Amino acid sequence: MDHVQQLITRGDNPREERAYRDSASIESVEYRIRSEPNHLYEDPDIDEDIVYRIIPGGVVTKRHLETCAEHFSTNYGVWSQRARLVMGPWAEYGKHIRLSRDRLRAQCLPDGVNSILVIAITKNGLQVGHCFMSQWMHGDDRVWWITQLLVLKGYRNQRRATKMLQALAMHYDVGRSTRRDLVGVASSNPYTICTLLRVFGRGIEVLPSKPDWEENPVRHTPLPISACEPIVKAAPVNYIRDAKLLPGTLTANTRFFIDHAAPDEALTRIVYSINKQMIEPWEWLFGNLEPGCEYLCILDYSFDSEYRLDSVLHDELTISNADQPKEGSSNRTKKSFDIGSSKRLKRLSSLIQYGEIDRYLLEVPSSCQLDPECNRAYASLYGSVRKLVFEAKRLIATTPMLSIIMSAKQIPDDLRRVYQSVNFCFPLPEQVRTWADFTEYAYGVFEEDTNVAARLLILQAIHFQELRDNHENSQRARVMESLELAKLERMREKGQSAKRVRQKPTIQRPRFTANTSRDKDNALSAKPREEPGLTPMVPPRKPLAPKPQGPSKIAEMSAKTDAHTTKARTTSMLSSIGNSFRRLRVSNPRRSLSESKPRGSIPTTNASNDTPAPTEQTPPQTPLSRSFGPIPRTAPIRISAVPKDPFSAKVIRRYEHEAHAAITPLATPLSSQPQADLPRYMAPTMSSMQRYKTHSPELFYSDESDDGSRSSVSGRPCLKNSRKVLDRTWGKRG
Repeated sequence: MDHVQQLITRGDNPREERAYRDSASIESVEYRIRSEPNHLYEDPDIDEDIVYRIIPGGVVTKRHLETCAEHFSTNYGVWSQRARLVMGPWAEYGKHIRLSRDRLRAQCLPDGVNSILVIAITKNGLQVGHCFMSQWMHGDDRVWWITQLLVLKGYRNQRRATKMLQALAMHYDVGRSTRRDLVGVASSNPYTICTLLRVFGRGIEVLPSKPDWEENPVRHTPLPISACEPIVKAAPVNYIRDAKLLPGTLTANTRFFIDHAAPDEALTRIVYSINKQMIEPWEWLFGNLEPGCEYLCILDYSFDSEYRLDSVLHDELTISNADQPKEGSSNRTKKSFDIGSSKRLKRLSSLIQYGEIDRYLLEVPSSCQLDPECNRAYASLYGSVRKLVFEAKRLIATTPMLSIIMSAKQIPDDLRRVYQSVNFCFPLPEQVRTWADFTEYAYGVFEEDTNVAARLLILQAIHFQELRDNHENSQRARVMESLELAKLERMREKGQSAKRVRQKPTIQRPRFTANTSRDKDNALSAKPREEPGLTPMVPPRKPLAPKPQGPSKIAEMSAKTDAHTTKARTTSMLSSIGNSFRRLRVSNPRRSLSESKPRGSIPTTNASNDTPAPTEQTPPQTPLSRSFGPIPRTAPIRISAVPKDPFSAKVIRRYEHEAHAAITPLATPLSSQPQADLPRYMAPTMSSMQRYKTHSPELFYSDESDDGSRSSVSGRPCLKNSRKVLDRTWGKRG
């Protein structure tokens, strides 16, 4: 961490003091900010003994303004080609942008805001840099806006601008108060954006790529354009308030037509350096800079004591990348950073045949036209060469910095093998690894090919898309893995908590619950829970009733049974009819016992012997048993031997009627599903006109008569509809 020595200039006796000032303070303070001692790197501020002075806007003198205006006019930038057309003949292309003292005061020290000037001074009194900042309130938030940041050319690349912003943040306690602090800048120079990110963010090294940032904005990154708009529109500074924000980018049209040659060169170095350390493509998230526009960056800053600024010892980012060899010595120790969530150390093998695509572009020169609307034939074939070329052309049209991004990437292995073949006239040298080196090699080999630039750009676009897809797949896999780990962790914690709460290991609490708090027996201290099950198709049978004795008891039981509501029949029709009809047959009392041969579940008895017959097993429940209860088999009674008194005759007639109703099934609606107890070929269907042969006496439709059947109802010689065949199609035929 940088060592800071705070000095308050009061004559010739400066004294050390650490006290934060209010933004409206008029007291000037000087800071000495030095880097930590390092045997490989010496802070250049030590030799020059540079101090950073904080000057409030109310005490800025004319001399300060004249010096800053002169430095701006000679070191800031030059006019662009369009400036003369828009602003007038005085804005000549290539000339330095000049600024007078009065105009500088109007722009950088406006009314209605707290203005601050920070200057960097050497031990000889030379001013080597300055920074103007305006502070105002946006609701309850403090806004700190950098209106101008400049360092002389001979003193750049030594972190002088960074230290000026550090001194400002320490002096006014930016990011440490209870209020929210927003720090912003509008500049066409990418190095100014990097300085702001280094002091009030996490640096350009950890800035995510544009697609990742648009999908998931994280902390310490620029605010999106939707959040910047209300802050900009409420600014008391004229050129900020009048700026037009461009949607889809982090740029604003301020009508400042500075030449973008120097900013583009700086941006190229930044993008190349970051992409050199990464496998996946990294895109500058601020977007393309149009004429008259500037980059817009606003950060929500809060002080973090654990964050440290590290010195950059070389012209590369200090990010480890084992897969890409570095030029020069490899013994330098570098500290690795995570670039958002996009850092990857493995290089996936390519599945695209770049050699075949390159051969196709050589054999079909018309395919090298970069217009996506040209030669769209067969471009819709998935996985074809034409499809890849067409998608590459569309990507080139929407990604202006594609060649800069891919110039730092290594060429695919398949393309390397093709150009390193022994049959090739000029084999690819081993040291050629990146697209930038391969481009120079291709220009030397294909001197007469006019499409070499377009062909290489198409190959780079295909490789760009492949790297992006691999990065998205790896991120998706990483997210799924983290979700699985979190799920396992929750399950483990849940199991541990359940184990701590469980008092008796033999009782499974998820399946058992306490029966009563008064149980003393450990074996009865819990009862199983009733788990919800499927609703059965057949309703549960009722418990067996006490066995009745005699017809009077049977009549009483039948009366009790009729009082209950009978449920709808859901069993098979033939199974219930057949069982009841074969096991239960009530004889006609007018016929003799010798003529009747009962086949039902009620056996006949000897009239002369009233002793009970041997006990048999209770037959399965039938419709009769469900209506009357279980039929007694221990004391059978011959119905014809019952006395002919009025009461007994009434009971017998009721019994016969109940027995006939029990063995006569109700009309059951046909189901399209086959019966469980019938063969598949015998199952009736909803559209069938035929019915299978049945012994049911109450079935309305019957295809054949049952001559062998006899009715058990008194006065009915044969079954109902037994000798009549009904045709459902009668009267409908033509």
